[in-house]
Amino acid sequence: MVVILHGAMFFATDLYQRLENTEESFFGKLSLHTLVISTYKNTTEPEQVRILKDLSKSPRGKHVLIVEDIVDTGETLYWILKHLKAKKPKSIKVAV
Repeated sequence: MVVILHGAMFFATDLYQRLENTEESFFGKLSLHTLVISTYKNTTEPEQVRILKDLSKSPRGKHVLIVEDIVDTGETLYWILKHLKAKKPKSIKVAV
């Protein structure tokens, strides 16, 4: 699980516990990782996303579940997906 901090932490905790207690999980054994980003919206330019803390372990070849609290315009989530796809995970799913 890749949790987008700080807003998604409580949702991610509940989801993690539920998935860990499921007999069969698409994701197999879960591990929890965090991605801290900052978004800046200027009225004259598109939304800018900056990484404040990237993943500490590579998701290459792993199933990834992104956990986010809110999707407004979708631009930030689009950027996160692009960022993570470049790291070559086996698959990416999103829970919001």
